[in-house]
Amino acid sequence: TIFGASGDLAKLKLFPALYNLMEQKKLPEQFYIVGFARSEKSNKEFQKEFSESISTKFGKDTNKKLLEKLTSKVSYFHGSYDERSSFQKYRKYLSELTKNHKIAHIAYLSIPPQVFKPVIENLGETKTAHEDMRIVIEKPFGEDTASATELFHFLARYFDEDHIYLLDHYLGKTAVQSILH
Repeated sequence: TIFGASGDLAKLKLFPALYNLMEQKKLPEQFYIVGFARSEKSNKEFQKEFSESISTKFGKDTNKKLLEKLTSKVSYFHGSYDERSSFQKYRKYLSELTKNHKIAHIAYLSIPPQVFKPVIENLGETKTAHEDMRIVIEKPFGEDTASATELFHFLARYFDEDHIYLLDHYLGKTAVQSILH
């Protein structure tokens, strides 16, 4: 799930990166890509944005068949980052989407830093005990050492340290690759 899926980071970096992973056959056999954002839009509208961002990035080098296959795995969930009820509905949506198959879940926070805490808390409070969830947080992670430490301790209330990935999208290539292994 990409939180902040309607933002520029998702469109410019994340969607094309998912296309690259698909092209390199690095995605699992069964996977789902869910965009979670505050903007109201349909699955079709989101899939169009997803597809267009990839076509814009790769131009004539875009493999249309591969892009169609990837886009068919994409869905959209509209919700509020700071409302527990949105996350309860989101959990139900995920359960229906995956048909309750046990699938590792990566929550990618491509959101403004001021909404990190509500999203972390709502994800943590609504996840099931046996759920295999990893959380990836884009920079900036805190404004200084003290705020970064405080945010990390907050995050650790809900996620095990080995399930937390903090990265800079320009320097984080190795961290993202380690998630795939």
